[in-house]
Amino acid sequence: MKAIKNLKFVLILFAAISLFSCSSDHDLQLSQLTGSWQQTYCDSVVTKEFVQYQFIPMSIDIISRGKCNIKTHDVNHGFVTTSGEYVISDDDSRLLYIFMHLDNGHIETRVFEIKNLSSKEMTLILIDSGKVLKLRK
Repeated sequence: MKAIKNLKFVLILFAAISLFSCSSDHDLQLSQLTGSWQQTYCDSVVTKEFVQYQFIPMSIDIISRGKCNIKTHDVNHGFVTTSGEYVISDDDSRLLYIFMHLDNGHIETRVFEIKNLSSKEMTLILIDSGKVLKLRK
């Protein structure tokens, strides 16, 4: 009787592991987006600019939408933080929309394709220009 119970447990465990391990490359682990990301540059480029994105989800249940703060620094303006919101598309297009509230009352929209998202690195492509942004936690 105990052997049947153990066999059921092992089969259920195996089925659960099989389900969770079958995620495709197109599935994003959106929880990895949460936190602060600093833009990185290749070693050959000398830059005086600092850019940091901070993603704060609405709640544990809704991590595909939330607040986004962009903190920048350069020698002319010092540190400036712009606040807004972000939304990740519900379909498989892997699009990240960032809506920034500017001082003049306007909203600036940036649309990125999420090429790579892991717990420590993220690569975004700005849709309108093709510019590649590499970020690290």
